[in-house]
Amino acid sequence: ISKNNTTLALPEKLAERMKRFKEIKWSEIARRAIEKRVEDLEMIDKITLFYRMNQLAWLSRCIRI
Repeated sequence: ISKNNTTLALPEKLAERMKRFKEIKWSEIARRAIEKRVEDLEMIDKITLFYRMNQLAWLSRCIRI
């Protein structure tokens, strides 16, 4: 699996608070949160496409009448 590195800018106070929890793999937490957000956005895209296709089908039926 190839990996892509991304740098996150965090407020200084948050970074200091995170340092208290050295055992936490913050990059893993960030990766999971980003992955979940992308999945949510992809689902929104699918729902939007389905909705638009239904609208077009409905308009197509109306025009034929």
